[in-house]
Amino acid sequence: MTVPAPEPTPANDDQAPPATGEPEPTPASTPDKEPKPTETLEYWKQKSRENENRAKANAAAAQRLKEIDDKDKTEIEKAAEQAAQAQRDATEARAEASRWRAAAANGIREENFEFLGTGTDEEILERAKKLGAMQAAADEYAKIQKSDAAKGAGDKGGPVTGLTPGSVPVKDDSYPTNWFPSLRPKDTTNT
Repeated sequence: MTVPAPEPTPANDDQAPPATGEPEPTPASTPDKEPKPTETLEYWKQKSRENENRAKANAAAAQRLKEIDDKDKTEIEKAAEQAAQAQRDATEARAEASRWRAAAANGIREENFEFLGTGTDEEILERAKKLGAMQAAADEYAKIQKSDAAKGAGDKGGPVTGLTPGSVPVKDDSYPTNWFPSLRPKDTTNT
């Protein structure tokens, strides 16, 4: 005698199908849902406008706060800030003058001035000496290139007109002729 096996039951009750007897809706039979408000372009445009207005209000508030803080400062604090700014400006001017002196002493062109950087007078002078030496070497190289160009392109391995690929403009005596079988003299005694 065979006993029918009981049907398996799901472990979780929320995974069980509804017991109402109505068929489950299929994706084809579900009506089109309205998109969520956060999924629409208009929603995000509105949020953007709100954030822009808030940023403008915050900037205006920050400016008013600065004005209020400036009113509250004493004359001594204002003078101290101005003195500190003047000190920073003087330090920058001294560093700029030091760079110009080092550039002039080492023959550095204006387009290379930015490569001197910042630092102490000694650091700037050291970089200026190196940069001046590199500039002088580059100028010498350019002078050599100009003189070579004036002599002609064919003298230094440049293109030679009238040659076909693989040909050599002059006789090449760098290898003995017996190294090349096609150029060896024929030995007629052994045949």
